[in-house]
Amino acid sequence: MIFQNLLALTSALVVTLIQLGSMDVMGSSEGIKVLPVDMSPSIVYVEKDGKKGIIYPEDWDDNDAQVICQQQGYKSGHARRDLGSVRLQPNVTFGAVQVWDRGSYRLVCAEGFDDLAAQAVCRYFGFAYGINICCSAFGRMEYNIAYSNIKCTGIESDILECDYVKYFPNCTSGHYASVACSNNPENEEFELKIHQSGKVSIRRFDNTGFFCANGFDDAEATVICREMGYKGGSAYFHSRHTKYSTVPLLGVPWLANIACVGTEKNLGKCGKFDWGSVGNCDENKIPAVYCYNRTGFSFALVHGTDKDNGLVVFTVDDKEGAICLRDSVTEERQKLAAIVCKQLGYGNGGLLLNGTDAENEVIAREVFPGESDLFITKIECNGNESSLAECTFRILERNFPFTEDWIPFTMDGCHNPLCYRVRGNNRWLDINRELSCWDGKRRLAVKCFI
Repeated sequence: MIFQNLLALTSALVVTLIQLGSMDVMGSSEGIKVLPVDMSPSIVYVEKDGKKGIIYPEDWDDNDAQVICQQQGYKSGHARRDLGSVRLQPNVTFGAVQVWDRGSYRLVCAEGFDDLAAQAVCRYFGFAYGINICCSAFGRMEYNIAYSNIKCTGIESDILECDYVKYFPNCTSGHYASVACSNNPENEEFELKIHQSGKVSIRRFDNTGFFCANGFDDAEATVICREMGYKGGSAYFHSRHTKYSTVPLLGVPWLANIACVGTEKNLGKCGKFDWGSVGNCDENKIPAVYCYNRTGFSFALVHGTDKDNGLVVFTVDDKEGAICLRDSVTEERQKLAAIVCKQLGYGNGGLLLNGTDAENEVIAREVFPGESDLFITKIECNGNESSLAECTFRILERNFPFTEDWIPFTMDGCHNPLCYRVRGNNRWLDINRELSCWDGKRRLAVKCFI
């Protein structure tokens, strides 16, 4: 009865939504509230007087879907007449294959799932082509694997038209299936891009994606930078987790463990180039590169009382940089000092300046004068690393444009202007902390031990 009553209202609801068009995210009309939807194909639920139902009128079309999606902060949207029995996460063109069943989404086993199965999935969403991305490529999923032994012939327009085993999956690997969809056929062409933050993206099959951190090192960075017109490059890693956002939507994990030597003229010449076969991507790191034209990174201690202590500096090309500690606590700084000393060939090390932050800044400016062209910042280490290359960090150049890619934040969960202002102010404070590095504050100075 609940659904019948609400369904009777849906046609009027759609007309009213189109007329208003500017309702807030949880906008309502005549006591009817539209519940949030996500970026994958979703059923649109409504709520009235605490009772929940669905919008599913006969004349539901793209105009109606576009209004709903724009209300919820998306640029646009398309209508589907089915109940969304299959969806992709995290995006409508790529992601883990999820099937709606018994009140929840279920995953499909990756074993035996091939390009024919991927094509069936993608046809369901209106794409001409699809390819398999293996395996559990989009990280941890909250749903269980319930479909296995998928066998498709290549003519199906829905994965559920293929043969499969349901509820008793033979899935010894425990990996789920994923796909990427496109309206253009697969080929070996791809496009590389190095972002201002150093992150590397790669576009193929009409889908932008990324390299997994697995097996990514200076050899891969050198080849990528050389392909982009530089002499060479150094690899480092960003953290995938930020203070103001969830895991960034990076795209398709296209490559992992590509086994470059470093002498290759382009990425396609590297030893292992298996598109979409990435296994489990490292969920904590995003590969980045810093390209140079003369000399790569080298670290040293300067302005100390002896060779085993001083300000930690690095040079690359003709630029000199320092390590910015930002607002890290003393224990984290001690941990970082020990790692840097190990990287320089010592057995251990600690902080050279052990006063308060204010005292340290005064002393540092007197003992370690001058400015830097670069900073290593946003460092996250476990403490057992033997060099900074094993940690995650960012490299910040003077006059760096602070893009969303650098310090992103999300409006998820915000439903009022105050929340938006707080999130925005927090991001601005974070930027100001970064800018304070240029004033000579928070630079790392260490004393190393044999």
